[in-house]
Amino acid sequence: MQVKIGDKIKELRKRDGRTQEEIASSLGVTSQAVSRWEANGGYPDMEIMPNIASLFGVSIDALFGYDGVDRKKRIDNILSEVQNIREQNISDLEYASSETVVLLRNACAEFPSEERLLVELAATLHIRGIFFQEGVKTYFYEDDEDEYGKTDIEPNKKNPFWQESITLYTNLLENSRDNEILTRSKRALVHLYQAVGRYDKAVEIAGTFSYISSSREIMLYQATYGEERCRYAQEALVELLDFLYSALSCVIFSRHPKGHKDYVADTKKRIEKISGMANLFELIYDDGNMGFHHSTVRDIYLSLVSMYCDVYSHTDSENGDRSGYLDLAFECLDKALENAKKFDAQVGAGEYKYTAFLVNLVTEPNTKAVIPKADSIINAIPKLDHVKKVLMQDKRWQIWVDKVNG
Repeated sequence: MQVKIGDKIKELRKRDGRTQEEIASSLGVTSQAVSRWEANGGYPDMEIMPNIASLFGVSIDALFGYDGVDRKKRIDNILSEVQNIREQNISDLEYASSETVVLLRNACAEFPSEERLLVELAATLHIRGIFFQEGVKTYFYEDDEDEYGKTDIEPNKKNPFWQESITLYTNLLENSRDNEILTRSKRALVHLYQAVGRYDKAVEIAGTFSYISSSREIMLYQATYGEERCRYAQEALVELLDFLYSALSCVIFSRHPKGHKDYVADTKKRIEKISGMANLFELIYDDGNMGFHHSTVRDIYLSLVSMYCDVYSHTDSENGDRSGYLDLAFECLDKALENAKKFDAQVGAGEYKYTAFLVNLVTEPNTKAVIPKADSIINAIPKLDHVKKVLMQDKRWQIWVDKVNG
């Protein structure tokens, strides 16, 4: 915090002819705390700032020495600094570091009613919490008759970052009149309440959103004509592909056959559907230029690698040649690496323009730093330990690893 609020507290206290003990008593803190503030050896907590301003009969902005212009400039500078941190770091974990949290905490203490800062702090804590606790874990057991498995959300309930994020978002939802902040808060709360097992709250908030048919993407192409209508329709197609894949993955991977009977047949059915999704991306982007969707297609092929290895492991070699599953797994590894390298090659400054017939009017921003998909491809393979156990016995595994590192 750049402003020395301690100097202002000392000035206002002396103006009113009050002692540090009297100020401490009115605020419910110790006189030592007030002394530290005035010596600029520490700052009051964010929650107490309104009480300090009220005690001295000034606005919070006046407490920090701001007029309207200075206040806006200071807030814009803070948000610009946060944006720079986001763009310079290639992972969410690096962005949501303790330094970013401290920066935003101090900013919210300085401007406790500024919703743009509060929503950024809530979002950063949300991300931070993901790496503090790896999310909801679902377990499937051999004798489990529930095809959806058992979910363990107890650790998530104790996640301090998520609890604070929920509090901040809830306050914004109750008090903000800014539609963008309200929508952002609701979307985050759906995910957070689901993660901590408060499904009733998650469903309640999710139910306030519009149907897909009334989404911005759909309504824009229904509102226009000619080339503009075609462009909006193409943008909707690009955007909806992500959500189609997300929903398909949820259906496929959230359940297992009851009692795990006929595991191989079930896994083959999953392979068929996931392969169909890869074919859909390749149909839309029939010239091979998929932009940011190269990352999604990389992940599809890595999922197929894992599933082919599962089928190989559960197939009795005495009842037929199972080497074909290894061939398919290595084909998918090559396709995953190909898409990863294409993704990395097109990431950079400026805009990315699609060129395939169905999306040739679409351009997308291309400025955010991201984790290189080729470098991280091995660790992105689902069930990596099992995949290695199956594939490392084949010389093609090392050849593929050399391609990754080459």
